[in-house]
Amino acid sequence: MLIGITGGIGTGKSYVVRLLNSKGYKVIESDLITRKLLERGQLNYPLVVAAFGEEILDENKEIIRSTLKKLILASEEKRLLLNQLTHPNIMAAIKKEADEYLALEDNKGIVFVELPLLYEENLESYFDEVWLIDCSKEEQLKRVIERDKISRLEAQQIMDRQLPRAEKLKRATVVIPNPIGEENSLVKRVEVILAKLKNKSERDVSDG
Repeated sequence: MLIGITGGIGTGKSYVVRLLNSKGYKVIESDLITRKLLERGQLNYPLVVAAFGEEILDENKEIIRSTLKKLILASEEKRLLLNQLTHPNIMAAIKKEADEYLALEDNKGIVFVELPLLYEENLESYFDEVWLIDCSKEEQLKRVIERDKISRLEAQQIMDRQLPRAEKLKRATVVIPNPIGEENSLVKRVEVILAKLKNKSERDVSDG
């Protein structure tokens, strides 16, 4: 089973990832794969350099990710082009890593994939279900401002570029509330969901 984990900036996805890791679950962080594939000699490197030019490279001919980010934030056309070029290899790498884990004798039968922009990039079809980590907009703003040391306006601008919360809530398979200061409640919510998943997996095996 492949489960996507997503949510708006500042909703606490990383906390859930650490929780799942602590319980022995396999979690693939898409950001790490994305960065790896942009390195010199990796699959997405020549595609991106050909499309965006050598001005995005540093003195060692490595892609400057901050420069690339500025380009796609300034142009929706360039953002879509980057996604079109890189997503096939990113998702193929995620699938390969997931398949390798599920082939292990002692696997748990579940692979989680953290994808911050899963809905924005319309990637939910890759997953058996999607967990949305959720909190109020005000709590998002507070977390982002404190974490990234930016202004409220800057934090709001980042949030405005993401899919509206209401749309994500409609599309999610599972919604996991994560209000500020309720970490213990979050742990219990995740444990309940995991128990249901385990029971479902066991039933599927027995039915098969």
